[in-house]
Amino acid sequence: MKKIIILFYLFSITSFSQIGSPETQEVLMAYNYLNNQKETLAYIKDNFPTLKDACNIAKSHFDKNYDIAQRNLSLKVEELYKDQFTNYTATLNTQLKSYFLANKMTKMDAQNYINLVRKRANGSIESPINKTLNEFHINEIDLFDLNNLYEVTSFIQGEKTKLSIEVPKNWKEIDGSSNSVVKAFRSNFGHGHKLISIHRIANSNKIGVFTDQMLLNSIPKNSFNIKTSKQSLNGETVNTIEYEEINATVTSNLKRKTTRFYLIKSQSIFVIACTIYAKQHENLTVLSKTSDPLFRSISASFHVSDKGKDETKRLATISN
Repeated sequence: MKKIIILFYLFSITSFSQIGSPETQEVLMAYNYLNNQKETLAYIKDNFPTLKDACNIAKSHFDKNYDIAQRNLSLKVEELYKDQFTNYTATLNTQLKSYFLANKMTKMDAQNYINLVRKRANGSIESPINKTLNEFHINEIDLFDLNNLYEVTSFIQGEKTKLSIEVPKNWKEIDGSSNSVVKAFRSNFGHGHKLISIHRIANSNKIGVFTDQMLLNSIPKNSFNIKTSKQSLNGETVNTIEYEEINATVTSNLKRKTTRFYLIKSQSIFVIACTIYAKQHENLTVLSKTSDPLFRSISASFHVSDKGKDETKRLATISN
């Protein structure tokens, strides 16, 4: 039995020792742990038919208590590995099958393992896996606190400009994906499925008037379900474009919908990009019914001040 427990750590550590920060490695280790547990139970069911019901009960109990953590971890690893995610999981499972071929599991080993899964389902999970699972076992509930204000100082054409935005208190500031990102935040303490980023783009002489075509040219070429519209933020009309993607660099099991709000301030274009990620089988339209109002509330809190005094944002307008 001890050799099986060691196996989880062996695959978790050696397969990903080259990847990312210590925090990222902990995420990958926890994902491997869950995947190996699932595959080991499947192996036991196939090889010890009399233990099939016991496996199903143990798995059901664990899934009931940790379904949210499993889903969040799976999405996180898909984002990390992108188009290599499917290959990675297949490689992990191949390694596990090879191990079982080389190390015969007895029925007593199988029974002990089922009992171990039952204990895990009740919270007795090995360290450091328990810490990561607890971090990811957070439902997608956004705790909005109007006092949770973030500020950043930026220099626009040599002038000091202060930007501020309010986000839910269980969102976490993360690194931006490009140089144009002034600030970015992610739900569920950085592990969730919703993301907001503030972009600053240099302004040209006549960029204050947007056309639909200009908005269309600003989004990825593989986008679909594209809509341009005007929405109200703080009583003023804001240009928006929304679109969906199954990015070529992302596994087909993951898709996303993004809404961009465009505004002009201090001779710059500011774009607030709001994205929600989902599994392929999930309905983005349904998920958007809860995320869209939240995205609008966060975007409406965005404020710009420069030269030591506040100024009203001038919103970009679409020419007809």
